[in-house]
Amino acid sequence: MKNFAIVLASGSGSRYGDNSNPKHLFKVNNIPIIVWTINSVISSNIFHDVVIVTKEEYSNSTMSAIKLYFDINKNNIYEAIGGNERMESFFNGLKLLRENNDLNNLDTLALIDANRPFCSPNQLINLNKLALKVGCSCPARPVVSGVAKIKNETIIEVPNKDSFVEFVTPEIIKYEVFENSLKVSNVIKKSLIEYALLTEFKPSFIPSSELNAKLTYPEDLAYLEGLVKKYNLKLYQNKG
Repeated sequence: MKNFAIVLASGSGSRYGDNSNPKHLFKVNNIPIIVWTINSVISSNIFHDVVIVTKEEYSNSTMSAIKLYFDINKNNIYEAIGGNERMESFFNGLKLLRENNDLNNLDTLALIDANRPFCSPNQLINLNKLALKVGCSCPARPVVSGVAKIKNETIIEVPNKDSFVEFVTPEIIKYEVFENSLKVSNVIKKSLIEYALLTEFKPSFIPSSELNAKLTYPEDLAYLEGLVKKYNLKLYQNKG
């Protein structure tokens, strides 16, 4: 049994309002966000290979930033070129894993967002254990605001929000579950949770925390800086 991480760093940054630089290379406490993300992945000590999926135009800058902090050979860090859509990028990363490894049913695949830099190593460990037990897992929290179904810019239904959770990455799925889901439907989904739901396996979740925060908008950068100070977050130096 082996565990594999696919780190998606190929978003457009359109919501951030800066298309000239990828968000994963913005710095928090003077360290690129993707370095913080890989720091958590490596510190968990559970992943055999780590695949970074990024756009071709950001390939050199992304890998150069990573190499300043980590020995990519020692830590089995590889690179794949991202696609136009989120899950296309995931499949590109998976393709590389399949080329380098003989994947089996008990292996796990983790979809990790490069722009959620502070997911704790313990959370990754616990998510992986849960995925091995039930097939698929993610962090989630109760919905606080109201939920409404809309049609033509009109609210047509207000369901009971207690029946919903807000789930985020990282998502982890057993390879067997993912392969079975592909036999059921060839429609591209947006999350591993949706793939798992195509099978007899029902995903489960653990509580998310503020350390699952994501860089989406400019104001999020200051929030991430605050988390570094609040939790006294440190970088695990793994170079050399």
